[in-house]
Amino acid sequence: MTALVTIIAFVSYLAMVMELGGLWVRYLDWVTTTPLLLIDIAFLAGMPAALVCFLAVVDALMIATGFAAETAETAAQMWVMFGLSSVSARVRRRCASTALQRYTPPFPPSSTPRCCR
Repeated sequence: MTALVTIIAFVSYLAMVMELGGLWVRYLDWVTTTPLLLIDIAFLAGMPAALVCFLAVVDALMIATGFAAETAETAAQMWVMFGLSSVSARVRRRCASTALQRYTPPFPPSSTPRCCR
């Protein structure tokens, strides 16, 4: 999965450097790679599949509404999409941090770095 993220990012940034596609290439990169990264981290943490899917969908929604805000034609449309994107970001951040605390096992005392003891 991590290799797929790297390949997608490489192709997207190569297209941006070559000035192919414009703004939508950046958002296409984000809407594909960030949910994949979330899925990768969530499964490593041992989260249930339903929660992982929820986080990926909310992340994609956040990016899609961010793109809609950036390309909106009126200020009202921009602020509505910005608000939806912000709410999605908050939900994703809150769910991910709560789930990581719940599903990630604590470090055993012997593996805790000295600086953190």
